Amino acid sequence: MSERVLPKLARVVICGAGVVGNSIAYHLVKRGWTDLVVLEKGRIGCGATWRSSGLAGQLHPTVNGIIARSSVKLYNSLQQEGHDIGWQQCGTLSIARTRKRMVSLQRLAAEARARGVDCTVHQPQSLKELHPFLRTEDLAGGVFVPGDGVVDTEALCQTLAKLAQEGGAQYVEECQVHRVLSHEGTVVGADTELGTINCEYFILAGGMWSRELAQASQPKFSVPIHAAKHSFGVTKPLDDTDRSLPVVWDYDGRVYSRTFGRGFLVGGFEETAKPLFHYDVPDKFEFLRLAPDYPQFKGIYEQFQHRFPDLRHLELAELVTAPETFTPDNHCILGETSEVEGLFLAVGMNGAQAQSAGGVGRALALWLCDGAPRAYLLPCDCRRFLDLHNNAKFLRERVTEAVGRTCLEPHPLQAEFRTGRRLRCSPLLPLQEQQGAVLGERMGFERALFFDTQHESGERQLSASPTYGQPDWLELVHQEYVACRERVGISDMSSFTKFYLESGGLEVVSLLQMLCSNEVDVPVGHIVQTGMQNDRGGYENDCSLIRLEKNRYLIIAPTKQQMRCQTWIRRHVAPDSPIVVADVTSMYTAICIMGQWAPDLMAELTDSPLGAKDFPLFTWKELDIGLASGIKVCHMTHTGDRGWVLYIPNEYALHVYDRILQVGLKYGIQHAGYFAMKTLRIEKFFAFLGARTWTAPPRPSSADGPSGSSSTRTLWAGKPCCGKRSRGCVAATCSCCCRTTTRTATPGPGAGSRSCGRTAASASPPPPATGSPSAARSAWAFVENRDEKGVPQTVTNDFILKNELTVDIGRPQVFCTRQHPLAISGLQDDLSRPPLPGHKVKTVFQERQDRPNVGFMHPRWDPVV
Repeated sequence: MSERVLPKLARVVICGAGVVGNSIAYHLVKRGWTDLVVLEKGRIGCGATWRSSGLAGQLHPTVNGIIARSSVKLYNSLQQEGHDIGWQQCGTLSIARTRKRMVSLQRLAAEARARGVDCTVHQPQSLKELHPFLRTEDLAGGVFVPGDGVVDTEALCQTLAKLAQEGGAQYVEECQVHRVLSHEGTVVGADTELGTINCEYFILAGGMWSRELAQASQPKFSVPIHAAKHSFGVTKPLDDTDRSLPVVWDYDGRVYSRTFGRGFLVGGFEETAKPLFHYDVPDKFEFLRLAPDYPQFKGIYEQFQHRFPDLRHLELAELVTAPETFTPDNHCILGETSEVEGLFLAVGMNGAQAQSAGGVGRALALWLCDGAPRAYLLPCDCRRFLDLHNNAKFLRERVTEAVGRTCLEPHPLQAEFRTGRRLRCSPLLPLQEQQGAVLGERMGFERALFFDTQHESGERQLSASPTYGQPDWLELVHQEYVACRERVGISDMSSFTKFYLESGGLEVVSLLQMLCSNEVDVPVGHIVQTGMQNDRGGYENDCSLIRLEKNRYLIIAPTKQQMRCQTWIRRHVAPDSPIVVADVTSMYTAICIMGQWAPDLMAELTDSPLGAKDFPLFTWKELDIGLASGIKVCHMTHTGDRGWVLYIPNEYALHVYDRILQVGLKYGIQHAGYFAMKTLRIEKFFAFLGARTWTAPPRPSSADGPSGSSSTRTLWAGKPCCGKRSRGCVAATCSCCCRTTTRTATPGPGAGSRSCGRTAASASPPPPATGSPSAARSAWAFVENRDEKGVPQTVTNDFILKNELTVDIGRPQVFCTRQHPLAISGLQDDLSRPPLPGHKVKTVFQERQDRPNVGFMHPRWDPVV
């Protein structure tokens, strides 16, 4: 099928001829990209491909479910076209031992149905009908997806390679790539054992060897993966085995099973994994195995025997133990690297090669063809990592936990890792822990989620076992929320991305005018809230621009945007440009002071006037705070409440923090964590990273977004999409109030819940505003209007207002009303001053009832890869 002759030039070079690499080649060839070479250090289908368990299930949250659906569609079509890839559409049965797990499965089912996946929820008594060997007396129920199945990954891999070659792709086996070549930040080729090949795009799909290749290249680039020991067993044959039995996933038991020949294949994901190949990956390991690890597999097989008591007598005929690669967050790694333009990654499948290969191949092929992802792939974007995530010791520690995470319930607010922590810390962290801070981590940065003063420093941790009802910290978040609205709240926002952008002349202004949707050429001392759109109208970033000088800005962006935002800007700066981008995230401690009494507190900290005429909203000044000088004080907050954000050089941070707390005592100051901040943002309809306003839609219908825009500027990169607004929106972002969901009883909506209207509107809201003092929950919903055939129709305000909306949180569905974003209280010049702490302001729920119910139009993309 292949030659050992290396071409000198190709448009695309793919490193790795496993099932993922071949899927990418197949999808590229289908789209006319035939000038393509696939390089393989061993033989086609070696590495992790041949030892895959072959499961392809679609009941997964968001991006993993989207990718899996594309894979299943591909395997079905290949089998129907006459290609024998061993595809059996036997379905997948996911079972729950607890009520909590059942709620999780029901929510996944609601999200899957919104993507068009057929699935049914079953009570324990009906599960035996789907699998007669199943023990059901200790189950709470299950979800069955009939369209799922299993595939022979070796046959699939060879078929994809054959079809790619027939379409024009060239394969070169036994050709090891030594390093990736680049020039001035752009990929130009690869150095191999057969010589050098030049290319325009290089795609790395080399499995567990990928990180070593990245480290050998110049410049080096990050591929944060680590190998761990992974096993599955095959039982001895059983007479009259029904091969149509569904795959069974018992996540609570960390075990899965499927029929395999006349027996059963049994596998799972241990809670604590064993790392492999920390120092180097064996060069010749393509078709080799490790010695069977029966002690490690014992617990998994015992769970299989418990779940299928009639099969307890079956002995293992074979135990396959081999390395598998995992990523730090259990999402695969896709997309263009931040270090080298034209260099793409498709690695870290986390033990789900069969489930991911088809969707990953299609997604990456479309990414190359269109110049941007066509679907929501943000959780898989390789730019979500920093250099610290590529640290070998960090990866070795994290992989011990990452493997077992596969079986945990996907929860939007309670998914904190316990390994690889305390890497990046604010100078205030020890003092915050003394105040009861319960920590979470983003981009390696520790930050307070909420405060529990009843526990000693470091004693309280977020539960690793999430709840879908009332969490034990909800009342604590509510108290923080009330303090931020009625008194004074203090929040450490040091984790936010911060970097300087400057030039010798006004080049930096021209650059930002092109990248940003809002007008950025404002007077020195002013602050601009703006988005950064691409030419399709998709959000690449949402940030605050602080104009320090005529040719110098300080940019504040979300924590998760630290690498993405800088990469986006640097890609638009010419090599000979005088523009300088400098990351200063770790240079400043950021403290936000917010609430009705924030102006009075600030007045006692500085001698500078803070009135509306002297210090207007959305301006900044360099002030003395306490005994410290050179503090950048911004008259704005990231929650929309009255207050200021202080950017403090780290050496002054402890002093300023201490002064704020001392002065704030008489104003009832209270610490507020990230959960309270998120609540304050959601109820005001502020966007945040993770809500799907951040990707690049293929057919945008509006350039509106969470920040202001000025579409009259001719050089703005997002201007081409403005002409499409007249076509109408195919989706809208709607702010919802879930009236029947209380803080003390019914579970609330979360990421992945489905919102639907009377005429087939559907969407998935991000996490709710959990700290609201009312009996209602606020949430965002992405509303679609599809006809009976599933074709998207225009979504208008009338459609949102005239239809009843419900949020599917996994039964029962919760009735919603549309709400307008709350008014930002306390910002008007003539606002009467509130009394001292103890005064009760109008509740949020009352404010909602007084305002009209409207929807907010926003672009959306096709949810199917």
